[in-house]
Formats: sequence, structure tokens, C-alpha cells
Amino acid sequence: SIIDDINNEKIHEKPIEKEIIKIEKLCKKGYSGDGKEKPNQDNYFIYNNFNNDSNNIYMGVCDGHGDYGHEISSFLVTNLPLVLGNFLRIFNIKDISLIDSETLLPIVVNSCTQVNQNLYSEKNIDCNFSGTTCVSLIYTSKKVFCINIGDSRCIVGKFDGSNWKSENLSNDHKPQSVKEKERIIKSGGIIRQSVDAKGEFIGPQRVWVKDGDVPGLAMTRRFGDEIAHQLGVICEP
Repeated sequence: SIIDDINNEKIHEKPIEKEIIKIEKLCKKGYSGDGKEKPNQDNYFIYNNFNNDSNNIYMGVCDGHGDYGHEISSFLVTNLPLVLGNFLRIFNIKDISLIDSETLLPIVVNSCTQVNQNLYSEKNIDCNFSGTTCVSLIYTSKKVFCINIGDSRCIVGKFDGSNWKSENLSNDHKPQSVKEKERIIKSGGIIRQSVDAKGEFIGPQRVWVKDGDVPGLAMTRRFGDEIAHQLGVICEP
């Protein structure tokens, strides 16, 4: 989790620039119900002075899955910020706060596609049935951009003078979403729940091949999972 404490500032007639005064981070391994000792597959990154601007911070979290999910989430936190920074320079974006989301979208799409291709080329990482989500935030003094792939979630807390309220900045990419489901089915995959020993459906909706019990992904966008890529599971934010 990443928690930002933002300056509480009084209402002014003109918009004011916000300043992050503190960043707290916590990354802890969750409980594994099968009793096996597993590595922490979650990871995070925080890049200050992003795009050579002292007002910018690029930060995000990754939730790995599969046998090698921890290796893939580690790959992401090292590579994604660097590749995105390179593409910003290629597109000659010097001040991120001056562009809109439509301008930024093709840049982050190209960046994520390149990172995923780099991951597939990494021979030391088996990503056939392992992958990671990644939800990230580009913070500038004037605006923020949320970049999401998968079903991790970015939220912002807003203080109305008496109470704190949370607001989602990202939408989960789940198999039951209409547009996501259409893409999976069109690509030759199927969507259903897992089946237990009694033949009964259990758990969330997942993505499967038509004639097998793999990959069983409970999300429709991710990095890695090379087999699922053939079923319409994409890395586009």
C-alpha cells in the first residue's frame, strides 16, 4: 500500500499547487491457505524527480501471481519506470502536468507493451503461467494520472472538513466486465469459476482455455502470463 499525506490547505480563489510532504509504504506477505512457505510476491516503486522534474513522483504497486510472480513483480518495479521515462523523452514530453490523458495514453500503452515484450525475452524468468498486476500513479503539482493493469486498485482519500472519504482512481479488470469478457471470448478463451472436487463451481470468475484447466486467471489484464496472452488477456492500461 502507498499512503500519501498531502498538505491540508484552505480554499483559495485561485487553484493552488499541492505538495507531498510524506510518503509511507508498507509491503507485507499475505496468508497462504495451502500452508506452503512462499515469497512475498507484492512489490512497489517510488521514483522521485520523475521525468527530470522535482515536482513529479511516479509510484506504484505490483501484485505477482503464479510460481514466479515475485520475479515478475520485481522485474516490473525496475523496468516500467525506466521504460516510461524513455518514452516520455522520445515523445518530447518535458512537463507532464501540461498534457491531458489522451496525450499520455499512447505513451503508456507503448511503454507497457515494450516492458511486456522485454519480460518475454528474459530467459531467466518463466512467465508462461506467472505474472503481475500493476497500478501506478504519476503525481505532479497540478494533476495526477492513474495507470492501471489488472485488479489492484488505486484510491484517494478526500477530506471534506469533517470526514475522510475514499474515491477509486482505477477500475478493476475482471472477467465479468462486459467489454473484458467480449475480448476474451472473441480470442478463444472461456470464462467460468473454478470447480472443486465435488464438481461444484467455487470462487471468482476466471479465464481458461476451452479444453483445459489453465491458466485460471481472475483478471483480464496483466504483465507476463504468456499463455493467457493467446486468450485475449492483455497488458494495455
